[in-house]
Amino acid sequence: MLFPVESNRPPHPYQSKKKLFFVPIALVLLLIGLAVISCSRQPQPQNAYPTAGRLVITQQFRPTATRIPIDHKAEKEHIATLHAAHAATPQPPGLPGVEQLSAQVNLERMLADLTWLAADARQGRLAGTPSEDEVGQWLVERMVALGLQPFTDAGFDQYLQPFDSAIPGQQAENVIAVLPAGQQPPAGYLIIGAHYDHIGVSPQGQVFNGADDDASGVIVVLETARILSESGISPRASIVFVLFSSEESGLLGSEAFARQLSEAGLVEKSAFINLEMLGAVKGTDTFIDLWDQDNTISDPLAEVVLAAGQQMSIPIQHLGVDPGSDAWQMLAYGIPSITLSTAWEDGANHPYYHSPADDVENIEPQGLLDAAKIILASAWRIAYDTP
Repeated sequence: MLFPVESNRPPHPYQSKKKLFFVPIALVLLLIGLAVISCSRQPQPQNAYPTAGRLVITQQFRPTATRIPIDHKAEKEHIATLHAAHAATPQPPGLPGVEQLSAQVNLERMLADLTWLAADARQGRLAGTPSEDEVGQWLVERMVALGLQPFTDAGFDQYLQPFDSAIPGQQAENVIAVLPAGQQPPAGYLIIGAHYDHIGVSPQGQVFNGADDDASGVIVVLETARILSESGISPRASIVFVLFSSEESGLLGSEAFARQLSEAGLVEKSAFINLEMLGAVKGTDTFIDLWDQDNTISDPLAEVVLAAGQQMSIPIQHLGVDPGSDAWQMLAYGIPSITLSTAWEDGANHPYYHSPADDVENIEPQGLLDAAKIILASAWRIAYDTP
């Protein structure tokens, strides 16, 4: 299965923080979190896109709580079976291990991508606008250049998935590509994603570049895709790279993608790792936060990522519910999902969230390196033979 249910590894140093008091007040925290998110998603500078002659609606985040699974035995068993099969298979001689792959992480390349994505010329990447369309096309070109393919198993015959944006009459597009498994059928589908939209330009002309939120996640997805595709090794499970639009306007992109996975019958074969705000403010003593939505079907996936962090000597803090990310929509359809961010705590390490100061020069690069290494180690454990 993709992720182990049992492990002989020592307890993770942060694991004791998980769920010691969360369950008795879970409902209260969830309601508070939803109220905060609802307030944070009231009309913001994102509506600065020219609105003459059109009605602009800011869609608030409305989680589909009735679809949140309490426990899905089939998904958990599938994940466990896949990882056990991988672990039992001897690694062929000559294959690179996680250390060799992680050594290929190129910070200079990532920062160059980040600088392009979070430049004023991108106009804040508001979903459904020409500037975001430009970014989407650039991302497709990157995927094609890596030799990645359309995700045909889910019914996509191209790299873009269009859907209605929050701007009436305008569409937004998810960017989706796959590193296909070397076997048929694939052992499963490991989905690695981030959102590439942000909140646009203020009425005063201030550009909200969103370097941390979430260009930082996008560049780690791109770097992971580059390293795995250039390795020349075919995974046992297909690895899907998805860059969502319209996260900022109500998780619309991830909902459209998750719905398509459900219609294609891939829910029980999939797992999702979301990368969100990996650029804590410069100078932060970074560590990785893992949000598993406090849901049992995500536990095996979380265990794999925690083990990957130990292997790479990168501390991971195991937390509970983060209802404002794309992982929420994936989980709502029954897909095991977690979110990784850097040093979130109470937000103090991300002081420029949704502000014009969310720029490249304010980001601590170490978080980008750490996240890329953890994703590579996790992907190796899940989709390839365990090193």
